[in-house]
Amino acid sequence: MDTKVTTRQTISSTLEPLSTSSIAVRFFAAAKVVVGTDRATWQTIPGDTIDSVIRRSGFGDDPIFDRCSFLLDGKVEDRNAPIDLASGLDVLPPFAGG
Repeated sequence: MDTKVTTRQTISSTLEPLSTSSIAVRFFAAAKVVVGTDRATWQTIPGDTIDSVIRRSGFGDDPIFDRCSFLLDGKVEDRNAPIDLASGLDVLPPFAGG
C-alpha cells in the first residue's frame, strides 16, 4: 500500500493590524464645491500626512488642493505635515478679496 505524505506549512504573521482613527475635515469655498460637502470624516492610519489622506480620499489630483491652505487643529500646516493625533483639518482655498 502506497502512502502519500503531504506536509502543510503554516505561516503566521507577526504584523500588528494597522490601527485607524478618524479626522473631521471641513471644506470651504472651491474645495467644498469639488468635494460636494462642507464636512467629512476621513479615516487615518499611523504615519498619515495631510497629503496622504487627501490622496486616499480620491480628491488629491484636483488642482484646487495644490492651492489650498490647511489648518490642522487650528495651526497652519503644509501638505507634508503629519496628522498624528489631530482631530480637525480645515481645507481653505484662496479667497478672492480676503
